[in-house]
Amino acid sequence: MGRRLLLSLGAVVALSGCTAVDAVQVTDQAHRGVECADCHTGPRADAEMASAPTEGCTASGCHEDRGPGQAEIREVSFEHRDHGGDSVAVVSGCAGCHTHAEGGAPLQVSMASCSLCHISDAAKGNAAECRLCHTAPEQVTRTSQEVAIPHREVPWIDGGCVRCHYDVSPVAVQVSILSCATCHQDPDSVASESAGTDPHPDHTGVACTSCHQEQTHRIERMSTAVVLQCGDCHADVHGVEPTPAWPGTSTCNACHARVHAPEQALLLGMVAQVPGSSPSAKFLDGLSCRSCHVPPASHDPTESVDGSEAGCVGCHRTEYGQVLEWWRDGAQARITPVRRALDRAETRLEGNAAARPRLDSATVALTAVEEGNPVHNLSLAHGLLERAQTQISQAYRDAGTGAPAPVELGPRPSIGLCTYCHYLPDDPWVFQEMSGDFHREALRRDVR
Repeated sequence: MGRRLLLSLGAVVALSGCTAVDAVQVTDQAHRGVECADCHTGPRADAEMASAPTEGCTASGCHEDRGPGQAEIREVSFEHRDHGGDSVAVVSGCAGCHTHAEGGAPLQVSMASCSLCHISDAAKGNAAECRLCHTAPEQVTRTSQEVAIPHREVPWIDGGCVRCHYDVSPVAVQVSILSCATCHQDPDSVASESAGTDPHPDHTGVACTSCHQEQTHRIERMSTAVVLQCGDCHADVHGVEPTPAWPGTSTCNACHARVHAPEQALLLGMVAQVPGSSPSAKFLDGLSCRSCHVPPASHDPTESVDGSEAGCVGCHRTEYGQVLEWWRDGAQARITPVRRALDRAETRLEGNAAARPRLDSATVALTAVEEGNPVHNLSLAHGLLERAQTQISQAYRDAGTGAPAPVELGPRPSIGLCTYCHYLPDDPWVFQEMSGDFHREALRRDVR
């Protein structure tokens, strides 16, 4: 997996300004009563430049078992005891990660140390590499439009973290000669003498970040499907032409809160209260909002950019320009009778407590389709209409009355099947209108 420590230089850290003869005590509860000299016993203690070797931590009466087997920093879980083992080029020791600032503050662990060691993994950004550290992401983050993304429930996370985390920064492994000057009186001679050699064995028991710059691995950019860029579609609003720096999505959201949130939720498969939703296949294939929302040459900058056939034929053959209309008309032909059926059920079952939960569930599913625009995720939209139908029928049964016949929704639009494009309920499917070569190409492209 390319797990290697890319630490290019180390130096003795001046931890807390303590020396081997200081009587100052570390102030965190776990180390109360432990003097600095009990830990900082490095080979240069006589020069008041003591390091903190691992042997001091694992001494009798201290962390003899080398600490807990598992540990967690923020949302990252990892094996702690003998971390790295024989799989890394450089073993930093306990002090490589566990440090304390000047003044005897409690021991802390910086994520910058993790980044330095796992830079090769962090730079790749695919799901397998990310899971080396982020074994079970638990955080619930929110998109730019306040759509909740509970990572534990994200059904497509194994497909690649970079689908959302579009640009994940690698950490620059840098060491300045000024870092050496912190401990060495003549850093130039130290650098020249150690040129071409690995200095790490001579600098055990010190913090990685005492030499290497603290640059934490982080997300630089998110997919526009997750973090909308208002200026992509709204080129001139309130007489202001947006720039990358201003006004920005957060500024627009101050007044236009949750605009496009339903579309975003449907695209990402994050429909609230509907478990098992799946994201759009187009999103998983790498499309962003601008892939489909393409401004025409005659675009008026004061008007927003709507999705059009131009977005389809920009990537597909011209025959695909018809498909968008089929999707829109086919979806509306299904939404209208389902909405009528739900409104009728609300009237007939009004005040029936037993039916209320099912009616509420049907409302959530149907509203997600109506507000989210089915073309953003046709397969999920169809599934939500089916769910609404099922909940309506169950509401009648829960109320102890007979349910009307459900609306005929037709077959699901499945990728690789005719129904994915031909979504009109009464489409006669006149194959002679398009060449056989077109259909063979379409199936070859779309089948997974």
